[in-house]
Amino acid sequence: MMRSGDRTSEWLSSALRAEADRHEPDTARMRARVQAATTPRARWTPLRTAVTSLAAAGTVAAITIATWQGLSGLGREDAGHSGPVAGGSVPSSPAPHTPTAHTGKGGSTSTSGMSAPQSGSDSPVTPRSSAKHRFLTAAGAVDPNPNAHWTQENLTLETERRLVELTVSVRVARTGAVSSTGSWLTLPREDFDLAVREEPDALVYAFVLKQGRSVPPGEYTFAVQYDHAPGVRDGRLDSFSATATAERGETAIVRGGF
Repeated sequence: MMRSGDRTSEWLSSALRAEADRHEPDTARMRARVQAATTPRARWTPLRTAVTSLAAAGTVAAITIATWQGLSGLGREDAGHSGPVAGGSVPSSPAPHTPTAHTGKGGSTSTSGMSAPQSGSDSPVTPRSSAKHRFLTAAGAVDPNPNAHWTQENLTLETERRLVELTVSVRVARTGAVSSTGSWLTLPREDFDLAVREEPDALVYAFVLKQGRSVPPGEYTFAVQYDHAPGVRDGRLDSFSATATAERGETAIVRGGF
């Protein structure tokens, strides 16, 4: 007599054999999986792609650097060498003219509110007259570069002492339609009161040192400017005077002409 366990085992074996007989394997799919797993090229493809990308990037960088160096060298060469101009060499630009400033030995150029210095010449100024009293010396001269309608007269004043008071006057005779166009000096403008007084027979230019200011030892210029009738004007009718007080109370007075 057969036991129930033996019957179950026999039934299971019969079922498995029947199922195996009905099964048809997908050989094409199995071959593809095996081939994919055993082909070495699949493992190395990502690495080769990365190396190729790096090589391409290095080539582009090298070309970029070489191009930049070439352009930089070309720019330096052009900056250091200018090509010839057709028909001759490159003409040089004329140097700009720089006017000569009027300055004294001990001060800086300053102008009045009426006019700035106009002569600016290097031509020698020959004083027509000079005077000396104690520590003060003065010399007057007509500027050597007047024009047909305008003249400047220069008073050069030299002091050996520090001055605490100073008054300078220049008297221009009113001949031939004389009219003032300004004045200037080589001491600080803000240290002086400048004025022009019209008299019936003369224009009187005054330079007065302000209270509390001083003039150090040195040589200075006081200039007056004026228009006149056409032609060369004779300055022999004009005159100057200067009164100065030094620190110790000594006084000096000088007078002369142009």
